[in-house]
Amino acid sequence: MDVGASEPCAAQRVFVASRAAALELYGDDGLRQIAERLPPDVRGALIDSAIITEAWLPERFVMAWQEAVFEGPARGSDDAFRRYVDKVVDAGFGRVRRLLVNLVTPATLCTRAAELWHDEHTHGEISATPEGHVVIIRLRHHPYVARPIARVVMAESLRYAASLTRAKHVVELHRVDGDALEVRLTWS
Repeated sequence: MDVGASEPCAAQRVFVASRAAALELYGDDGLRQIAERLPPDVRGALIDSAIITEAWLPERFVMAWQEAVFEGPARGSDDAFRRYVDKVVDAGFGRVRRLLVNLVTPATLCTRAAELWHDEHTHGEISATPEGHVVIIRLRHHPYVARPIARVVMAESLRYAASLTRAKHVVELHRVDGDALEVRLTWS
């Protein structure tokens, strides 16, 4: 797929983890439900092909997938959708990263996540500001900011990843602040 440099894209591993999480939670029937809700170009790239061959695919594909999961197998349930997002994080982290995550604080993890953003996304600016048992993460100049489901995915991904650290009771609150998605994580 020839994606213009101006279109925001996500790395192949984002799609692989999303598909693996959907299969683990919902099986083949869930994958069919997702496929029914996807635009033809997205379905062709992510479902109809046995292997996702492109290194980078449009972020709009990610967001279409997220919405299809929410409306399809998650049945519009925020709790069910967040469980799916947690599985995506699990599928994307791998065992080695999971072990390393257990050694850091949420503040360290979120600061590092901000540095690694461009390993998985071509666009967007992300920053993390830690202070005690609070970290505020801000995402700007990215389509996730404009989409409610994508905002939930971003916030829950950060919350769940932080919960894999040695912190307890990680809670997230997110909101749009001007042109930014602001995610506030607190923990004990």
